[in-house]
Amino acid sequence: MTMPANDPGPAHRIHVRGIGDFLAVVPRMLGFMPEQSLVVAGLRGDRGRLHVVMRYDLTADQQERRDLAEHAAGMLSRNDCSQAVAVGYGSGLEVTPVMDQFRAAAADAGVGVHDALRVDEGRYWSYLCTEPACHPAEGTPLGPENVAAPDLDRVGEVRGRREDLAAAIAPVTGERARDMEKFYARAVRDGAQLVSDNGRDALVAADLAAVQSAITEYRDGGQADDERLARVGVAVRDIRVRDDAWARMVPEHAADHSRLWADTTRTAPAGFAAAPASLLAFTEAQQGHGAQANIALDRAQAADPGYSMAGLLRQAVNAGIPPSELRLPMTPEEVVAAYGHPGRDETAAPQHETSPAAAGEAELEAGA
Repeated sequence: MTMPANDPGPAHRIHVRGIGDFLAVVPRMLGFMPEQSLVVAGLRGDRGRLHVVMRYDLTADQQERRDLAEHAAGMLSRNDCSQAVAVGYGSGLEVTPVMDQFRAAAADAGVGVHDALRVDEGRYWSYLCTEPACHPAEGTPLGPENVAAPDLDRVGEVRGRREDLAAAIAPVTGERARDMEKFYARAVRDGAQLVSDNGRDALVAADLAAVQSAITEYRDGGQADDERLARVGVAVRDIRVRDDAWARMVPEHAADHSRLWADTTRTAPAGFAAAPASLLAFTEAQQGHGAQANIALDRAQAADPGYSMAGLLRQAVNAGIPPSELRLPMTPEEVVAAYGHPGRDETAAPQHETSPAAAGEAELEAGA
């Protein structure tokens, strides 16, 4: 799978002066410590500015290795990356065949490999350097060489393993799950009654108000209780309401929005998870959290394999689109015009460019 790099901020650059620095930064870009993985970082320009990061599961299947290598090389070429650094996490038997395939595919695509590394049990080895100084038989211990701790913190945090990230939005269980089933059933019944009494437009207006209110609350640092989360989860099942919410996912509030959609995804019964999980994937991708975006999309597509928003976002994430190039689909006003539905607007975004702020950058000096 492919993922953009975490975004450490529009005005902050981290100068990565050595391989030790780079390997210290990689888990923070991904958001977790990779295992049995190939990580490929695409670099642009003479200074080796990081543009895209991709992670793939290692495989023992020869055809899958070839497909993986060709996909990674093709992604680098399409993203105008002239150089790459590849890091395999695992034993030599696991990493070396995949690395060989990738290096050949990169050469065919006209992409230079700045370095090819293997990391295992706290040490790393280089496939490109045969000198004892950079390729001791016992490996080189991992550890940052020049990157200061505050700079590392700006790149992102390591949240354990990928399984830990998945657990963070896993469905609730036990008594809470039973309570959520009741809250969702009540919200569905209340909606049906509102339609019966006042018509469909009244329900749409109420759904819009409920979701917009929750967005405002989370932007202000609050959190909804489970009954309100059920109300939101039922509301965004309506595509018009979901698209209105999507249009409000401005990047300056992405972390707050992620909290809302993570809470809604975690508490949603399976049949209601596709919409909030897709919205969560978008807000995570806005922040450069590729692993979290992919995990949210896994949840959305498990709930509804044909859910179009999830499919669209999967294509964007797998294409390696960086956070700086993500775009909101419409403005709230355009959603109203497209669907012609009523509803108040308590969270209208200020006039601004809808693309996220330019991603922070890491640079790998050519001589490092």
